[in-house]
Amino acid sequence: MPVDLFEATPPPPGPKAEKYKPIYGGTFMKERRARKRRRPTYYLRVFDDHSDQLAGSLIDISPDGLMIASRKKYRGDENIRVRLSLPDAIVGERTLVLDAKNIWCRKELDSSIHDYFSAGFSFENIAMDEAEMIKNSMRNYLFQD
Repeated sequence: MPVDLFEATPPPPGPKAEKYKPIYGGTFMKERRARKRRRPTYYLRVFDDHSDQLAGSLIDISPDGLMIASRKKYRGDENIRVRLSLPDAIVGERTLVLDAKNIWCRKELDSSIHDYFSAGFSFENIAMDEAEMIKNSMRNYLFQD
């Protein structure tokens, strides 16, 4: 069964409210991720490396996983091999190919023309150098909180 990284709850008053993420219908969800994710400031595409098909657009990323916006509805526990290019100061960009496991997938309510989904993936067996590449890109290039 897929693990939900958010639990429905009203935000508490005060400084702890920043750990709660607003979702549709005025509900708030408590963030349960171990590490902070960063959003790209420009459009990054994520591909399914086996089919060479577009998996979606990168919404946020951390060394633990990523979230994409996609036209495909992913099943819980579905495994894919993702390919994405991250900015790099020396070579311009670096392509990463990583095994990822779908943790959750939700239909976007404001997608009036087509079905769009947000999907969260955790990286499986990520190497230290790949995690460092993600951290360096997050820290130095084209990413924001």
